[in-house]
Amino acid sequence: AEQWDIVDTATLNAARNPEVVALERELMYKSATLMKNENGILPLQHGCKLYVTGSDEVLYTADAEALASYAEVVDSIEEADIVVAKVSFPCDETQLSQSKLLVEDAVNAQKKLIIMLDGTLPETYYVDQANAIVYMSYDAAIDHGAATRGFYRTTLPDVYAQMLFGEVQPQGVLLQEVARSTDQAI
Repeated sequence: AEQWDIVDTATLNAARNPEVVALERELMYKSATLMKNENGILPLQHGCKLYVTGSDEVLYTADAEALASYAEVVDSIEEADIVVAKVSFPCDETQLSQSKLLVEDAVNAQKKLIIMLDGTLPETYYVDQANAIVYMSYDAAIDHGAATRGFYRTTLPDVYAQMLFGEVQPQGVLLQEVARSTDQAI
């Protein structure tokens, strides 16, 4: 077999069976659910100004790069038309607080807010604050590098950029009601 220097998700996928990679990409948008689209904010218009943030710096940098092929990604929330915040599953209370601060920053700046919930259940707080929410439930174990930062196990940045700009449609549906708070889940 050919030797591969696996350093990121792109090189990992280049080493894998292309048919499997294509199927996984399809599953990413087919499992995503558009939960809210207030005033038809989605799909986004090409060239809009986006401020991109998230709960993991390494991963949201890749998200910003993917979105930059569709929009102008700006360095400050004040310059943006829209804030795109990817909220990943919080491991502890600190990360949960951090993800809620991301939302508060956008609301305080009076910016339109799109929340990409990456495996994080849609709490009432997110639903109430966001103009649009896409719940991305795709999760897969990675062949290599699962414990290494910078490898994706969830929806790839270019796939979720395609969803935001209407090139592919989130096709998922929720088969059961999702509790919007811990109190409702009990």
